[in-house]
Amino acid sequence: MATAAAATTATSSEAHVPIADVGDQLLAILPKIALVLAVLIAGIIISALLRRATRWLVRKTGLEALGERVGASKALYAIGAKGSVAHLLGTVVWIAGLLLTFSVIAEMLALPGLAEGVAAVTGFLPRLIAAGFVLVAGMFLADMVRTLVIRTGERRDGARLESPALVGQVLYYTVLTVAVAMAVGQVGLETDLINVLIAVVAGALFLSLGLAFALGVRGVVKNVTARHYLQGVCAPGDRLTIAGERGVVLRFTATSVVLEAPDGAHVVVPCALALEAAVRVRRAGGRGPEDPDDAANNVNPEM
Repeated sequence: MATAAAATTATSSEAHVPIADVGDQLLAILPKIALVLAVLIAGIIISALLRRATRWLVRKTGLEALGERVGASKALYAIGAKGSVAHLLGTVVWIAGLLLTFSVIAEMLALPGLAEGVAAVTGFLPRLIAAGFVLVAGMFLADMVRTLVIRTGERRDGARLESPALVGQVLYYTVLTVAVAMAVGQVGLETDLINVLIAVVAGALFLSLGLAFALGVRGVVKNVTARHYLQGVCAPGDRLTIAGERGVVLRFTATSVVLEAPDGAHVVVPCALALEAAVRVRRAGGRGPEDPDDAANNVNPEM
């Protein structure tokens, strides 16, 4: 009986030893758990504050207005990201703060695998942000090029492009495609296929632009050529009749001749009309229009 009692006592002691060890271990890790919770709470609070500060800074510096103007909000909506540019950047900063917090916690808990994974994601974020800035800058440049082309093509003086709005849109999407390719390359993805497509599209675009410009300036070239011819047969002060318009030559512009009509009005006549109809010239101080030698001054440029 004594032997059995001793065995029972030994067994009870052995059963109580692991429980005591577990209690000691819990007491030992309680400070670490408290520290982890403190780091987690602090990280969440700091990330939230940084998110709010980022959104405020983006709005105050005008970046949000710039993003609205170049169509960044529409692009975000197209990919399913609802919200403004400030909201998106604030969210990115918030996620980055949380990832840094989780990385610190993983290091504290001696979890190298988790720490490396979080570090990889955290290291990818700067590249993602840089790609976003490249994309926004590309959208701004594309919008600026489109506006410049449309305004230049709609000018009343000089060469005019055929369908400047269409050319502007083509240029806009071309520049935007290049920006997307650069952003994808910044992220680290392969862009060989995109680069080939961009080269093909750019070649077709430049060919189209060259053709559009040639068609747009054909009238200008024709008028400049006709002006050179017309200056050879008349000069300021001569009386000129061209395409039904009659008056005294006042001056030549780049593409036209300015006449003073009998009623004193100034008439601007495109020089290209001299290539399509007979031109009657009476030299300054010469004989009147009924002079039979006026026929010698009738010039038909097609002859």
